[in-house]
Amino acid sequence: LAKIGESVTFTCLAESNPPPTYVWIKMNSKEVVGFSADLTVETSETDEEFVCKVFSEGFKDIESIPAKLKVIKSPKIQAIDEGQIGGEPLLHCSVVSVARKTKITWISNDGPVNMEDKSYEIIYNEDGVFHHSFLVLKNEEKKMVEHACFASNEVGTDYK
Repeated sequence: LAKIGESVTFTCLAESNPPPTYVWIKMNSKEVVGFSADLTVETSETDEEFVCKVFSEGFKDIESIPAKLKVIKSPKIQAIDEGQIGGEPLLHCSVVSVARKTKITWISNDGPVNMEDKSYEIIYNEDGVFHHSFLVLKNEEKKMVEHACFASNEVGTDYK
């Protein structure tokens, strides 16, 4: 994982006699991008995959499994749905983000929902790149208040 503009280094090592030669290939374009054991790339806006090919005289060529570079982008709120749990109304905010520091906050009356307020229960679940927050409304008057979902990570935010 890396932010746009950061440098990332991949390493491919093999031992042989005579010493091996290395070729790095960008998977989506089949472009040759490096000729040493280390490949340093600057993160662009798209995820990338690279394969290291190792050549040594007298031995069969070897190819690595793809080295994957995932770009950390701003979180994206996919949907806000209404539902029920145990007869109580709830709101569900679904967010896509590869970032490890993804946070979902519920907003009400121009401020974050108070976690100490017993009128609410917040349930959080994470499944890979999908982050889910459920806001259970335990009080009739909270049903009448408008709520919004705010998602953030280390590179950006989204709000619905």
